[in-house]
Amino acid sequence: MNLYNLLSTLIGVIVGGLITLGVNLYLQKRERKIQYAIKNRQEIYELLYNEIKQKHKDLERFRDPFNAMTTLETWTKCAPSTKLRVPNDLKKLIQKFEDAGRKFHNIYSKANPILIKHINDNLEVIRNELDKHKYSGDNFDILKRNVFEGYAGDFYSEIILVEEKHNYPPDKILKFRKGSSLTFNIFFSKVCSSLENEEQIVELRRMRGELIKITEELEKHLEMKIEFILKKYESRLVRV
Repeated sequence: MNLYNLLSTLIGVIVGGLITLGVNLYLQKRERKIQYAIKNRQEIYELLYNEIKQKHKDLERFRDPFNAMTTLETWTKCAPSTKLRVPNDLKKLIQKFEDAGRKFHNIYSKANPILIKHINDNLEVIRNELDKHKYSGDNFDILKRNVFEGYAGDFYSEIILVEEKHNYPPDKILKFRKGSSLTFNIFFSKVCSSLENEEQIVELRRMRGELIKITEELEKHLEMKIEFILKKYESRLVRV
């Protein structure tokens, strides 16, 4: 009996110890999972989300939000160890966005010289209708540059973007001679009409629409991840 009691006690101690160890390991694993989820939200998801939101706004205005080096600075700056924490479904979406972003950037770069040529050609056509004192000499070249820099996105989208903050409002960027019936809107329509058959411009518009869809997909995915972490993990940490 003494041996039996001793063995029973020993087994009880071992089983109890194993249960305690198992519980502690589970709690530690769960705590690490919570910590990583919060770190992912703070260090990856929210930063990516904010950058994507801004790029979405730029695309809506028909700007090129990318550069030759990177499409997503937040992702580029992430350390390799940080990227390992990112789920594969998000990595695939980021790669999809980056591929589309690079393609858009390349098309945009090719489209710009075409747009500049059409702007300059149309300005030359109406040159006699402009205020000669205001646009003489180098001022005419400055006007060409200002029209492109101020309204490139508008020409690409084929409408004057009223929500855009233009450095030169439509009623001020072109000053016509007295008696001229021309307006900036008429000039704008002429440039847009001349762009209709340009293959690079048509492709740019198509690619921009495709990229906006990918952007919205990535934006929604990140938003869902952030909300999930906030509700499942962080809301439980709050004590009232």
